[in-house]
Formats: sequence, structure tokens, C-alpha cells
Amino acid sequence: MSKRTPEQKAEFAEKLAYWRKNGCPGIIRDEAAQPIVSMADGKTYDSKSQYRKALKEKGFVELGDEKPEKEKPLISKTEDIVADVKKTAAKMGVSLG
Repeated sequence: MSKRTPEQKAEFAEKLAYWRKNGCPGIIRDEAAQPIVSMADGKTYDSKSQYRKALKEKGFVELGDEKPEKEKPLISKTEDIVADVKKTAAKMGVSLG
């Protein structure tokens, strides 16, 4: 006997229909697809979490799992650009007349 309310059943049916059409949500497993050989200690790891723990204990930082930062737009004031050009031109001995 189900303990779900009719609303819960309807919500799950909607999700199930969506998953069937668009694919199921991704699941990230702890097991590595292939054993990981650590460059830090030469040991082989089958678990990603154990590998990361070993790296952290040795003071290493794993690259490639960080979230990309949004680039800040480059905004320069016209007067700043003009000042930089004049400064560079003066260093080069060029007159901008």
C-alpha cells in the first residue's frame, strides 16, 4: 500500500515523463571509471574521494574541478586610455601633436 498522496503521485508522474523524454538526472559515483595512479605518492586509487583526501593530506591541489569564475568585463574610461597612449608615446619619444 502506497503512502504517497495523490499530489505526490502526480508530481512523480510528471518527473518520470520528463526523464523518459529528456534522460535521467546525472549521478556522480565515487568509484573511478579506471584506477587513478597518483602523481603525488605513486599509489593507485579506486575511489575518487580517497584520492582527493590523499592529495589534500600532502598539501596538493587538484586542478580541473574548480568552477569557472565569470570574467569581469574590461571597462576603461576614455581619459585613462588617452593618458596611457600619451605616456607610452612619450617613453618612445613620439609626439602626438
